[in-house]
Amino acid sequence: MIIVAILNKEVVTDDLFYWGVRVFLLTALVFFIYAMITRRDPLRIAPMREALPVSLSHARPLIPYVIVFILVAGAYYWVLDARLDQFSAPFILPVILFWFIVYERLLSKDEPLYDEPERIPTLPGSLTKPMMDASIHIGGLLMLMSSFMIITSLGGETVTASFLYDMESPYLIMAALMVMFVLIGMFMESMAAVGLVTIAIAPIAYAQGIHPVHFWMTCLVALELGYLSPPVALSHIFARQVVGEEEASAASKEGDTFYYRHERLLLPLMVMGTTLLLVGFVPLLHGVRA
Repeated sequence: MIIVAILNKEVVTDDLFYWGVRVFLLTALVFFIYAMITRRDPLRIAPMREALPVSLSHARPLIPYVIVFILVAGAYYWVLDARLDQFSAPFILPVILFWFIVYERLLSKDEPLYDEPERIPTLPGSLTKPMMDASIHIGGLLMLMSSFMIITSLGGETVTASFLYDMESPYLIMAALMVMFVLIGMFMESMAAVGLVTIAIAPIAYAQGIHPVHFWMTCLVALELGYLSPPVALSHIFARQVVGEEEASAASKEGDTFYYRHERLLLPLMVMGTTLLLVGFVPLLHGVRA
């Protein structure tokens, strides 16, 4: 959202984050509805006297991490007068993660919350290996971004949305935008995608009466739907790296029907597809135009 605000003077971060939070809550609601529709077991909510002790026992290991978070964020606030917000987060959060690792390796006597055989138990090793791995991934990402930036710099020569000038219905315009956004998300990473949309599509959409904030909320949701779709499915690649190969392989063997065997793929597509339709068309029903 910060990159969008930097590249587009028509929107500011306050508006993007304000509506972004609401889009996130809408996505959570849609996910809850689909989860309830597709579940098989009857819904059972435990009484408070049963649920509270179990919840507190599971929350206990999180308390030290909450304390570390508060101490580091408080130190930045009281010593450096730096608040944790969307601008300072890229600098403060890595420091918080650093102290999480220090706590786990030097101070904690409990097992780490997330433990796998490849995790290095020593503090120096657990710090240097992620840095080396991150440098490799960042190098590959920079090469990918530079390739897409070259394509993006060509702007209208590679992607054109001039056909939108021939459309008068805002619903047809929005439908065309959604299709283009999803296709871009299927093949491009986020920074290059935002750059391409800014150069080749956004000015035409603004001229056709699409509100800038509505345009970018729709764009971000559609890009995420593209990141969940083949052939690349970038979000699934990242999720697989987070949960690990063993867990991902186990999930692919679960289920006795087509849907439940592929629920990890189909459910996100259903949720983001429905959210995209709501975000794209409902504001138009209420007359939101530029």
